[in-house]
Parts: sequence; structure tokens; C-alpha cells
Amino acid sequence: MASGRFFGEDERKQLIAACIPRTRLHIGDFLIDIVEDRRSQPRLFLCVVQRQGSPEVLFLGQFSQEPDAQAAARQFIANQLRAEEQEA
Repeated sequence: MASGRFFGEDERKQLIAACIPRTRLHIGDFLIDIVEDRRSQPRLFLCVVQRQGSPEVLFLGQFSQEPDAQAAARQFIANQLRAEEQEA
């Protein structure tokens, strides 16, 4: 019998996630994930902003360059903080 390694679902997801280029930034209690989609032509950068510990997506964008994705996320967070200060 051939000895092969079979991966469970969790292991498979971890292996796939490790192969996907991504950048994770923390600003205050906000979390920014920028994921590069290498399958698209031209390559795209998907940007997701969430609060740490929350599954809610506050901002989702698609950009052609990573610096643009980071700038949009930072601008969104600045606007969000400003709006929260005005509510207080």
C-alpha cells in the first residue's frame, strides 16, 4: 500500500492560506488585510478593513496597486474615527 499524506480540511486551508500573498496592518483597533490576487490579469489587490475581534467587514475594495489599497484603507479608518468622534 502506498504511503501518502492526506490533509484534513483545516490543514488544507492553512496550506492554501500560506501560499496567498497578503499584507496585514494594524491601526488602533482596526485590522487591514490586503490580499494579492495573482490569478487576475492584471493582478489585483483586495483590501478588507475590520475591527479586531469582529467578523463584520467595514470596508472592501479592489485596487490595481498595493499602495493604493493601503491608502484607501487608511483614509477609510481616518474617516471612521472622525465620524465616531463627532458622535461622542
